[in-house]
Amino acid sequence: MDTIQACARDGNSGRICDQALKQWILVAPVRTLDLSPASASNLVGTSHTVTATVADGDQAVGG
Repeated sequence: MDTIQACARDGNSGRICDQALKQWILVAPVRTLDLSPASASNLVGTSHTVTATVADGDQAVGG
């Protein structure tokens, strides 16, 4: 948590100040799973390949 303080000169009293607190929140990276092709038709008994692309935030995950 950070404390932020701002001050200004006041013509009457000289100086005025105020404070605010700022709480930073860690956001977990977005994990994604994409499969391609999204749809397909194949004859029964034939093989079919699906490619999965996994990412953790902006980083690709190998495996």
